[in-house]
Amino acid sequence: MKIRFALSYEDYEQFILYYGKNVGTRQRIYWFARVMFFGLMFIIALNEFLKTDSKAGLVVIFLATGIVLYLIFPLLFDWALKQGAKRMYQSMDAERLTEEKIVELAPEGILITSQGQTGISYWKDVGELRETARYLFLLIKPNGAHIIPKSAFANDTEAKMFTDEAQKKILNARGGA
Repeated sequence: MKIRFALSYEDYEQFILYYGKNVGTRQRIYWFARVMFFGLMFIIALNEFLKTDSKAGLVVIFLATGIVLYLIFPLLFDWALKQGAKRMYQSMDAERLTEEKIVELAPEGILITSQGQTGISYWKDVGELRETARYLFLLIKPNGAHIIPKSAFANDTEAKMFTDEAQKKILNARGGA
């Protein structure tokens, strides 16, 4: 199965946001930082509660601060990821990223053709396929990916066929089947 598409900066940015929140170490850092913000504010509030006479007001202030930080952290995290995506995008060959590509699921791997040149990502190097409402992300070991917008498919059935075929090839490369 072959599909043809071109990526935009928004596609790249959406992948960076997804990867930052959902994959490996970055996901653990994301949740660790949220817990640390809330935990720190809780410890400070408890300390103040034990030290002062007007305990209730101070505890409420510190707990409220902790909760606000806990809720605001995802916004700050998203902003930092977007800034990082912008810097990476500007430092790389943006034209190469956004040029038209043809992706084919071949028996040996994922063939990517662009400007008459073909590259391959072997199935043994594909970590997994992740799917969102708008994208398919073929995560390549150790830290690469192929971003495929679902808009590249004629319909949902074609996207499902592509996903099923890719999953089957990934499983076969791992020795399952």
